[in-house]
Amino acid sequence: MDEAFAVIGDKRAALQSLRRTIDGGFFCDSCFTTDPLLSSLRGEPEFRRLKDLARHRQDEFKARFF
Repeated sequence: MDEAFAVIGDKRAALQSLRRTIDGGFFCDSCFTTDPLLSSLRGEPEFRRLKDLARHRQDEFKARFF
């Protein structure tokens, strides 16, 4: 859903959806970095915070399981 909201220009809803995505267990930092459908969010401070959160959770996952 975050991608759909981003594409139609609803940044607030997109960022809320992205937060739910991360909280739900999808925290692939590289996906958020390269997904062209999220490009309209990349300049948003909240997107950077969420990306940092995703990277942190990804690093924790790697440390625990690899």
